[in-house]
Parts: sequence; structure tokens; C-alpha cells
Amino acid sequence: MPLLPSAQDLSEQATCLIDTTHRVRQLEAVPTAWLIDAAQRDLGIDVSADLAGQMQLVRYRCLDCALTFFHSAPEGSAEFYQTLLSEPWYQPASNYEYQAAEAHIKAGQRVLDVGCGDGRFQRYIMQAHYTGIDEFGGADLGFMDLEPASFDVVCAFQVLEHVANPVSFLKRALYHLRPGGLLIVGVPNMQSYVGRLMNFALNAPPHHLTGWQAQTLEVLAKQLNLVTIGLQQAPLEDWETVLYWMSKHYAPWLPPDRRFAGRGLWSWLIPLAYLSAKLRCQFAQAPTHVIGSTLVWIARQPI
Repeated sequence: MPLLPSAQDLSEQATCLIDTTHRVRQLEAVPTAWLIDAAQRDLGIDVSADLAGQMQLVRYRCLDCALTFFHSAPEGSAEFYQTLLSEPWYQPASNYEYQAAEAHIKAGQRVLDVGCGDGRFQRYIMQAHYTGIDEFGGADLGFMDLEPASFDVVCAFQVLEHVANPVSFLKRALYHLRPGGLLIVGVPNMQSYVGRLMNFALNAPPHHLTGWQAQTLEVLAKQLNLVTIGLQQAPLEDWETVLYWMSKHYAPWLPPDRRFAGRGLWSWLIPLAYLSAKLRCQFAQAPTHVIGSTLVWIARQPI
């Protein structure tokens, strides 16, 4: 798709959100009208107010850390997240990352859950002292009432991809982590099927602003002076199977870099892939080696 007139100016200003000295490459320019239509079609949410004032958003990949990001993308509003959280599918009852984090938390430890949603992680760590903070929208998470270096573990599950400045966000969280404490972060893995979905509203602003993978988190660890002690990949869960098969069915037509498109091939290919994936789920399971969408990063703060 040809770039809109302002894309050149944006390209000159865009820098990696982890390290501004990294090299970045423009992947695609996405008209906000497409994102508004996708959110209305797939989520039943009007995001026109969240994306107001921008004709397009430009998506980039960092050539040094593999982070993908939308340049200058706005974070979702309180109203946007309130609507999402009212949907029963948005926070599944069972969660791999909670179980992975639980294994690293000892009895009596103080745990801070940043972006805690309805606080369901507390049910997994009844042996610990739990504090959850959550105000809708990543930029509004409030740390001001917390003591510095007062927590043994700081967790952020499915939060990092929602904030406009992930490094600044984590630095604020780490301020409250004691020396030698653990940071546990769960993010969608762009190396899984979720990174191959076309026109997927949840992978776009105002919901997801960035895309993560293991390499990116390793670079982030160095940037924050953390020691990575684990990168755990969730298996494919039952609810993900239809999305996995869907991505496989249209894989032969998948552009190398683009993940958003207007009318044309994808207007009928995506619905067809979805219907065929639903049918395939009735007769076949996904291969056992297929990974799920969640990547869990466990890192230690130096003493």
C-alpha cells in the first residue's frame, strides 16, 4: 500500500522504544479508519475517540532488538478498557503466566501486581502478601503511595504491550522492587501464531502498541540492568486453537511485514480462514510442538 503524505515525516522521527540508538525499519502505514473499523467489527467497540486526530499510524520493527511498535500511538482510554474488561473472554479463568509466576513466589513475600485487573492473581499466591494497583490505561497506573524498594516481587501480566513508554513504565515499577527481587512480566509472543494474524484488532492501537519476543526482552534486561533467569513459553491453550489454525490457513498469502490491510483479498480470506479453522478444530488437534501466545519473562534485580 502506498504511504500517505505524512509517513515520511514520521519515519524521520521514529526511534526504538527500548534504545533510541537502535536502527528501525518502517513496515507499514495503517490508516486509523481501518483500525476503527476492525475494532467495531471484531470487538464491538468504538475507538474513534481514542484515535482522534491521526489519519494513520506507522508500524516499525527495530533491527537490533526485534521490537515492533506503532510510532506515537495513543494508549487506550479508561472507557476503552472498562468496555473490554466487561467481556468475559478478555480475562480467561485459567492463566499460564500466573502459574509460572507462582512457582517463584515464597510464603510471606511482598508481591506487587501492576495492572492487576480484577486482582485474580491473588488467588494463586495466598501464601504471599499481595498488593494490586490498576487504573485503566497504562499511563495512569499509580505508584505514588508505595514505598521504594519495598516489594520482593513485582509482576506485570499483559500490561507492557499497552503502554506508550515501556522502559519508563518498568523503571517506575522497579523503583519499588528491593535489591535482589524478581520482576515477572507476561507478554504476547510475536513469534507465536498471534504475530501472524492479519487485521487482528487486539494487536493494534489503542490496545496493543508494541510487539514482543524473547530477543527483545533479553535486550530490555540489559537496558534495565536486570539478570534474566527465565523465559517461559506457554503451550497452546484450547481457546487459542481456532486462531492458530486460522493463521495457518492463510499463511501462503501472508505478506512478509504487513499485518493490516483494507479491502481486497483479506476481506474474504480472513472470514474463510476462520470458518475453515472452526471446522478443522472439530476433527484435528494442533501439533504438540505449537506454542501459545504468552511469553513469561523472569528477571532479577542486582543486589
